[in-house]
Amino acid sequence: MTTKTEAAQPVVLAIADMVTGAFEKTTTWIAIVLFVSAVVYLFRDVFRSYRLLRVVREGRLQSGGRLAAVGTILGIAFQDWTFLAIKERKIFRRVRMRAEHEMFPPTPQIDLARFQSPTSRKLRRIPGDETGAQRVELYQAALAKWKRHLPKIYKGDPTIKVANAAEVNAHFAEMDRYFDVLADMGVDEEGKYFICPIEIESGFITPLHLLTGLLIEFNQKWGNVLSAFNRDASKVTGPLGESGGDIREIQMFIYTCWLLWGPSIPVCGCARSDARFRSVQYGFGDENNSLEIVGAASRIDPLMKHLLDTTRNHIASATEPGKRDVIRMPMALPVTVRGRLRLSDTIGLDRRDTNALPGTALTSWKGGADRRPVLYISTIKQGAEGAASPYESVNVGEISLEEGAVRSKYYSAYLWIAFVMMEEKDGRFTPLSQTRNEARPWTDLVPFFEHGNLADAESLAYGKAQLAAKVAEALVSAVENLPKETTTRLVFACAIDDPGCNTAAESLFAGWQGGERVRDLVRARVRERAGQGDPDYVRLQTSGVVIFEPDGAAWRAAHDYSACALPDHVALHYKTMDDEAVTA
Repeated sequence: MTTKTEAAQPVVLAIADMVTGAFEKTTTWIAIVLFVSAVVYLFRDVFRSYRLLRVVREGRLQSGGRLAAVGTILGIAFQDWTFLAIKERKIFRRVRMRAEHEMFPPTPQIDLARFQSPTSRKLRRIPGDETGAQRVELYQAALAKWKRHLPKIYKGDPTIKVANAAEVNAHFAEMDRYFDVLADMGVDEEGKYFICPIEIESGFITPLHLLTGLLIEFNQKWGNVLSAFNRDASKVTGPLGESGGDIREIQMFIYTCWLLWGPSIPVCGCARSDARFRSVQYGFGDENNSLEIVGAASRIDPLMKHLLDTTRNHIASATEPGKRDVIRMPMALPVTVRGRLRLSDTIGLDRRDTNALPGTALTSWKGGADRRPVLYISTIKQGAEGAASPYESVNVGEISLEEGAVRSKYYSAYLWIAFVMMEEKDGRFTPLSQTRNEARPWTDLVPFFEHGNLADAESLAYGKAQLAAKVAEALVSAVENLPKETTTRLVFACAIDDPGCNTAAESLFAGWQGGERVRDLVRARVRERAGQGDPDYVRLQTSGVVIFEPDGAAWRAAHDYSACALPDHVALHYKTMDDEAVTA
């Protein structure tokens, strides 16, 4: 007789078989889904890598085409079996690293096109040009060494090393394509910066900010610029008198010429410039030979003070004891910098940037007309939950004084000083453009400038003296051409060594002004010549037209033309120029 337990056994076994079979099928399907997902992810990584390389390599003489891009990706994928790390997407990350390094190969000291074979891409010797042949060989050796090093960047030191800031700017088009394609792919946070840090061996640092210049506008909108110049030059106000047309023509010319190449303004301590992050300038000049260095104020401020103190002590130790009270200091000091590159037009799109960066920098970097590389030594990331600040800075670079470097002390920049034209009436000071009930601040500012060398104290002092003499003569001429009882005033606004804010926090980078201020030199020259009995300078000194130390109502009016306000004026100038071109 069969028991109930024995009768139930076949049923239990059948159910167990069914469960086991279902489990095996489910496991198989899960494995298939995982495999397909892995293949999809891998294919997506490879496709994005291929697209990135093709875009970044576009236009290079030796880009190698499609097959070279595929070969590079395969080489990366099978190095250390990288393709197996699908979840970490190492292939795409390493291709990005490779693309970043490829932007900065060794710089040839020759014109490669001259040695290029007409029938192939290979370099050749030119009979009789032994020096050229030697340079070709040196370049080929450096290139071969650089290529051998590329596979080591993924596990070793990934730092890109370049000689100077000009080399970074020279590859702007490739950086532009690189960041554009990353944005198009939807690579968000990591797509804003280079993965690899970059170290720039030589350059000078100075607490200045490159003001957006008109250079690009002149290249791309020549007609608009000329029309705007003619309109503004024809706007003559009554206070200027009979010579108003000539004065306005001169003012607009020197302002436009000054702004054309993009002068640099000092970093002050008022609300427009002071922020949790600082922006300072680095390179060999304030044009395309430089770039902006951005970092947390808690790092930049002590670093800049340390650089200045160390240099001052070094100069003092090499100066005779009796002459140490009159040590001359430059405005730019030699350093090596290391950080992560980013393009300026992505800065300010994120709330983290707008909350941390100075307003002057954000205004200058806004829009595509002034895209420039920016080197971060600190980046901004989301803060920890419950922290005092929602954002925090992360150190990703450094600034270090070059020790024992034998180098040329060269940092070319405009030395400049600016006055604002105003009308004084009943104790009130009004910019001339506002007497016509319109605000065109660029028509009120009168800059005077001279090319100078910020990196050498003696050259800097000479350049400032030359500028002061030129400004004094120009002020004499202005007083001569204005009506005798004029109400027009030329009020000091700002200078490269004096932001003009006149606030308690003005000396944010005290000691970096490079000796005597241009304003003081001009005033001293006027006093000296007037003291010698020169009637023109006596008239200038007693006329009250020029105000070197604005206070009260004069200061309140001039403060809107301080250095940190100039980025806003330039932005308004651009907008007005474009708007009037459309309606003309």
